[in-house]
Amino acid sequence: MTDLIKTYFDAFNNKDLTTLSELYADNIVLNEWNENVFEGKDAVLEENKKLFDKFGNVNISIISAGTDEDFITATSYISLNEISVILDDEVDITVVDIIEVIDNKIRSITAYRGF
Repeated sequence: MTDLIKTYFDAFNNKDLTTLSELYADNIVLNEWNENVFEGKDAVLEENKKLFDKFGNVNISIISAGTDEDFITATSYISLNEISVILDDEVDITVVDIIEVIDNKIRSITAYRGF
């Protein structure tokens, strides 16, 4: 796992919108479950804030992480991450996040509910 992806999950656990803002590309796209799509840094940060405000405790644990070797270039890569998400010690779901990084910024996050 790259340092950037670890920093992303740490920032999410800490509800650190400042660090998340630094990690996101201006034109980031967040696709949740193929139901909700948020485009642009402000929209994604607002959605993050709503989640953080709704749940007092957000805990993400990484089950497995890796990079798709077919999608690595000098300036971009795709990180495949299976994570456990626990919200307020009540909601526990497994999520697969596909994170695209371009020029050291998160350009897209596609989240799928666990399998």
